[in-house]
Amino acid sequence: MIDYRSPDGGVMEFHVSGKVTKDEIDATWTRLRADLPATGKIRVLEVIDHLEGIEPAAFWEDLRQGLPMFGRIERAAVVSDRRWIEVLSRIGNVFSSGEIRTFEPGEIAAARAWLKAA
Repeated sequence: MIDYRSPDGGVMEFHVSGKVTKDEIDATWTRLRADLPATGKIRVLEVIDHLEGIEPAAFWEDLRQGLPMFGRIERAAVVSDRRWIEVLSRIGNVFSSGEIRTFEPGEIAAARAWLKAA
């Protein structure tokens, strides 16, 4: 499940849990595009909690729609207790000119503060 929250203070926020489907990916990208500023950088907070998996079609659709956005990311904070998420975040740094940082589940406030700083 993906719970997308419209930007608050310029930060786009996602909460991901359970099993993620392609329909959820499509719906999230539709809402996100409507909220995107026409130009400029964006900041993203992704909170991953109790993720059970992602459908293969959902994974590929997210990559297809997400890769063109990587250049617009100024900062992204990923909150998760999953070690493999940290590894994926490091790989994401290769594709983004922005900074991607991971936080532990108890550090959501710190992640939000980091996103709003400088």
